[in-house]
Amino acid sequence: MIDLAETPDYEGRVEYRGNKEHDCTLRVRDLRESDSKTYFFRFITDKDSYYGQGGSTLSVTDLQVEVNPATVTEGQRVKLTCRTTCTLSDSQDLIWYKNKLPLSTTNLYNNYLQFTASSEDSRSYSCGVRDHENLSSTAVTLSVRYPPKSTSVSVSPSGEIVEGSSVTLTCISNANPPVQRYTWFKNSRAITSWRGSEQSYTIKDIKPSDSGEYYCEAVNGVGRGWSPHIPIKVQYPPKSTSVSVSPSGEIVEGGSVTLTCSSNANPPVQRYTWFKNSRAITSWRGSEQSYTIKDIKPSDSGEYY
Repeated sequence: MIDLAETPDYEGRVEYRGNKEHDCTLRVRDLRESDSKTYFFRFITDKDSYYGQGGSTLSVTDLQVEVNPATVTEGQRVKLTCRTTCTLSDSQDLIWYKNKLPLSTTNLYNNYLQFTASSEDSRSYSCGVRDHENLSSTAVTLSVRYPPKSTSVSVSPSGEIVEGSSVTLTCISNANPPVQRYTWFKNSRAITSWRGSEQSYTIKDIKPSDSGEYYCEAVNGVGRGWSPHIPIKVQYPPKSTSVSVSPSGEIVEGGSVTLTCSSNANPPVQRYTWFKNSRAITSWRGSEQSYTIKDIKPSDSGEYY
């Protein structure tokens, strides 16, 4: 037997309200389930001590929320039941709380909630007795499983991508449980290198051949989701620059000749400058992609680029 007055769990919660003659009333405040015990009153005289036969059994119950099924996947029907062994009076009814806020749509005298689960329903739920804030259950967290959603790709650094730089693509997705595997695609074909299975995909020393449309696939134990396609356009200076001559073949005095500058570049070439014998041609014709010499003369002979 233990003395409640000397037990820390009962400190400040027990009060003896009887007397030493015929009243042994004991008051217990802030009841807890752990208070469910059999209690005895001990009489102490100058000769001996006595216990009340059988004692008084106190049964303390609590409101509890049960979730069915235990594991909930988006789209499933879920039922939350508020259970108690207490008998509520006609003037008392249960109320449900979601994230500690009362659900106004709950019907009176309804001890359960039933709905089709979505990702937005992943919240904490509890039930209680209306107008009795201290009579409520322990909150139960409902974790709804769902496949990757709102999957997207971020590009770092943002802005123009220049040949020789480094670019990192990161796959962002909202999922429960968390994403277990990522797959990267370029122009609708899976990237099979080891880098293609990570959340981030880094291209170092990027080349024009790395240009294309990229997207990612995120997979967890429930399903998969895909991001929109992100175009990657690598900028680079003019390459493979060459000059074509039209007409080809022999060039006769008095004829017309057109020189055309061809170049591969991104962004497209903005300005052309023509040179003859290593000197810039300063006429207005010297800034176009094509340079035409009409009524050609022997003095027009030379090396052009």
